[in-house]
Amino acid sequence: MVVVLIVWRVVYVSVVKRLAEYSNALLSIAKGQLNVDVSVKGNDELAHMGQAIITARNTAQALKVVAEAEAKAKKELESHKNQLEQIVTERTVQLQTSNEKLNQEVLNHAKARNAAEQANRAKSAFLATMSHEIRTPMNGVLGTAALMEDTVLNQQQRSYLETINRSGQNLLAILNDVLDYSKIEAGHLEIRNKPFDLYRMVQDCYQLMLGKALEKNLDFRFHIESDVSDVYCGDVTRLSQVLNNLVGNAIKFTQEGQVDIYVSLDPDDESCVMIEVSDTGIGISPEDQLSLFEAFTQADSGHSAIGGTGLGLAISQKLVRAMNGGIYVDSYLGEGSRFWFVIPLEQCTLEGQEITTLIGGTETVNGRVLLVEDNTVNLMVAEGFLVNMGHHVIAAETGEDAKVMFEQHEFDIALVDINLPDCSGVDLLHAFQQIERNRGQEGKTPMIAVSAHVFTEEVESYLEAGFNGYLPKPVDREDLRDIIQQHLASKVEVFKPVKNPSETVTFNTLDEIAIINESVVR
Repeated sequence: MVVVLIVWRVVYVSVVKRLAEYSNALLSIAKGQLNVDVSVKGNDELAHMGQAIITARNTAQALKVVAEAEAKAKKELESHKNQLEQIVTERTVQLQTSNEKLNQEVLNHAKARNAAEQANRAKSAFLATMSHEIRTPMNGVLGTAALMEDTVLNQQQRSYLETINRSGQNLLAILNDVLDYSKIEAGHLEIRNKPFDLYRMVQDCYQLMLGKALEKNLDFRFHIESDVSDVYCGDVTRLSQVLNNLVGNAIKFTQEGQVDIYVSLDPDDESCVMIEVSDTGIGISPEDQLSLFEAFTQADSGHSAIGGTGLGLAISQKLVRAMNGGIYVDSYLGEGSRFWFVIPLEQCTLEGQEITTLIGGTETVNGRVLLVEDNTVNLMVAEGFLVNMGHHVIAAETGEDAKVMFEQHEFDIALVDINLPDCSGVDLLHAFQQIERNRGQEGKTPMIAVSAHVFTEEVESYLEAGFNGYLPKPVDREDLRDIIQQHLASKVEVFKPVKNPSETVTFNTLDEIAIINESVVR
């Protein structure tokens, strides 16, 4: 009994029972039941084994926590991946839609650009056509009026004629404004910097506008400061255009008082010239000044009183900006206006300027002129101008008639209309040149193109084709006189003293020198 008790006590309680407990704990841990409670007693090997089981349990619990966290993270990652895929799919659809819209917009822009280019070409063609179609009858109106001025008229008839002239000149000015603005908008504006006399430019403007100022009894003056140089390099044509516009507006909108032109160096930058035009006219309100330089706009008071296209100041501003300058206004309603523009100009000198000297110191050289013009009225006007100047004129209305006359006669100059019923003026020019080559007189007769097409590129094409000069329609009598005298004078030899006796001087034949003025004889 004692042995049995000892065995039970030592073997069963201390060993077997503990082993069974640890074995059950391990089985539970192996099955994943990690909440097993293991009691460790003593300090023997079985106690160490129980401690190891507890450690294994704790490790398994930790691993379970990690595994659960990983599973959760994996699940969340998978969910996020699915969400990203959904977002990417949606974004791809959006991008495809945007791409399609963008492609459509590109197509629309291309169509709009093509339409705009076509519209621009149509506008240019329209303006060129309208310029020709308007200038051709204008040439008849103004030319006939100019011819009537040389006839005997009573006071009433002369008054009517002056009205026709003023109306025609106003219509021509409006047409020129529209064409100028169109050329500027199309980017065809070219600034030509050449030496010019600033005093002469201002004086020319003064002389041009003095008559209008005297008609309204205005005190019209100009003043140029002494420190302003005589000669500068710039585009005198564009500067004159701006100055004439400002002075014309000042006179137009001033009923009484004075109009002044003042020229000085810019106080802020002496490399710039400031040209100011002031008046005592109707003035401009602050509201109207905000849109004063916009195209086709005009101050309400000015438009209701006088009218106009509203293009003059818009063109002037674009011209001044093209010359790297600025234009400004200071005005109050009923107190007059002050316009001024500042342009950077470089001082220079007039060198190599040619002065033409004519035989006997006279101002006119008469010659034989071939006039080619298909419009009956324009033919009458041009022929009247030329005959009154003392020239001998032979006229032709078609290209074929002109070729026959050119072959049968020799001319000192030819005025050729560009638009003829049976050929173009350029084709006729080439025919004339061939006739001269056959005679061995190539380049003898100056050829002048006459056309109502006034765009710069068109004029340049005429000169490139071989014409020696160009006259726009309506033909101005003074411009016609100047261009004919310029080319006829070059055909006459001017006597020069012989510095070296061994040198010989050749003279033209008598046929090429107008010794007798035939109009005086007749």
